[in-house]
Amino acid sequence: MQDKKNICVGTLTFHQSDNYGAVLQAYALQKCIDEMGFNTRIINYYSDGIAYWYRQVSLKDGLSLYNIKNYIWQRINRNKKKNFELFRSRLRLTSPYTKETIKNVLNEVDKVFVGSDQVWNCDCTHEDYTYMLDFLPEGFPAYSYAASFGYNTIPEKYKEKTITLLRRFKGITVREEKAAEIIEDCLGLSVPVVADPVLLLGLQTWEQFIKPIKKRYIFVYQAEKQPELIELAKSISKKRKCPIYIVSTVWKGTVGYNVKNVSDCGPEMFLSYLKNAEVVITNSFHGTAFSILFNKEFWVQPLSHNNTNSRIDSILKLMGLENRKVLDKKIDTEIKIDYDAINIRLNDFREKSKEILKNMITQ
Repeated sequence: MQDKKNICVGTLTFHQSDNYGAVLQAYALQKCIDEMGFNTRIINYYSDGIAYWYRQVSLKDGLSLYNIKNYIWQRINRNKKKNFELFRSRLRLTSPYTKETIKNVLNEVDKVFVGSDQVWNCDCTHEDYTYMLDFLPEGFPAYSYAASFGYNTIPEKYKEKTITLLRRFKGITVREEKAAEIIEDCLGLSVPVVADPVLLLGLQTWEQFIKPIKKRYIFVYQAEKQPELIELAKSISKKRKCPIYIVSTVWKGTVGYNVKNVSDCGPEMFLSYLKNAEVVITNSFHGTAFSILFNKEFWVQPLSHNNTNSRIDSILKLMGLENRKVLDKKIDTEIKIDYDAINIRLNDFREKSKEILKNMITQ
């Protein structure tokens, strides 16, 4: 068997995104592989498709209502990019690569893993098949860890190329049951569902980033615009007699009476706000995952217009927490969570996932 220290594992994911879940899971996977004793680098790939979502709007682009609103939102969140860059300095990266030069990464790494996050969502990546490892030469072992499609079925326009590329993989693991069903239907393969990287690390590892917050508050993480989520937060805030602290990717719901907008915070303060909250309300997968990891009282508001709820449904089902999903306005917000039982399930899931990852690395 090859010596651990002589294996350099390259991981390809959305590390460049100013998105809390994306950056934190990138850090977590690197940290986990480190703890296994392997050398690892995050592949420093610049994707035009991902960069599109974080482009800066200028008023020189025109005075449309869309541009004006986005320009104001950028100004409100002007410290966010700086905070993310500070956290990204914790990541160990390869040399920088583009679509044209990515093949040269094989001079730096021995194995390539793609994942986690919605790396196989072609709507999200603007059909960047680099995330399906199309740059690897024929026969080079390709792997995925906790990869996600982000949709319930592969859109027809992406299907043929997606299936062709995934057939080349030596090892596939996915993040949710729906992704496993897609692989089964399209490739005829049964693949394991494994833990998102943020769940691979124990609470002690994350606590190094947590700063104490002595105030009582409801924490809202709104990953997508959703009036129902804001109304739920206001209702619980009124009942608990404490303010709302909100991190949001959109304007809606971030201002108002008893609402503190903290949307320009970095990943460390994001974790601090979530960990210290009295209640967490979210429509985000990683908002849900960290709530479970931190043993928080939390509620999940499903997205009515979006087919990406399967990511959250999968983890709630696995942990036996389906009752934390808000299906109507009549919910009992006093329902407690038996975290003694949940933590046993989570630890078992974590250890099985780590073993699968280790076995793929040493193949």
